Amino acid sequence: MIILCGIPIILEAVIGLVTEFDIKADVLVSLALIASVLIREDFAAGEVAFIMQLGGLLEELTVAKARAGIEKLVHLTPQTARVLTEAGEKTIPAEQLSEHPLGKAVVNCYRQEMKRELLSTGQFEMIPGRGVSCEVDTHTILAGNVDMLHENRINFPADVEKQAEEFLNQGCTMIY
Repeated sequence: MIILCGIPIILEAVIGLVTEFDIKADVLVSLALIASVLIREDFAAGEVAFIMQLGGLLEELTVAKARAGIEKLVHLTPQTARVLTEAGEKTIPAEQLSEHPLGKAVVNCYRQEMKRELLSTGQFEMIPGRGVSCEVDTHTILAGNVDMLHENRINFPADVEKQAEEFLNQGCTMIY
């Protein structure tokens, strides 16, 4: 039990100390395990190692469930919104009502530059930390950070990447 459960804890503690100079619970538990074995309290060492591994497993399961719950909530985002004006009620794409500062900036820029409203979209999806995806006619439209586009196997010419890097170095936020 000590070897099966204790070795991973000790390895993680050593790696954390060496690579990140980080003292976490693993370091203290490793010291307790080693001390227990040295004073021939093998059962206590096994108990500590088992409880720590069980705690780690429960933590991973909890995180996975929380992520799944958040994903479900994200997919409940409405696709359209009803807006009441003096002229009556109309249905518009929900992204036009975005509260996100970057979303607002993009919508406002489009309206000013193109002098028209956004096209109606099909399936609209917010991808937290990445961007948005939607369907227009039969085309999938992505707008987001470079990670999102690379995850979708979209690459840029070197000159575009260089120009984007210059903007990023100036503190700009890039939406591709």
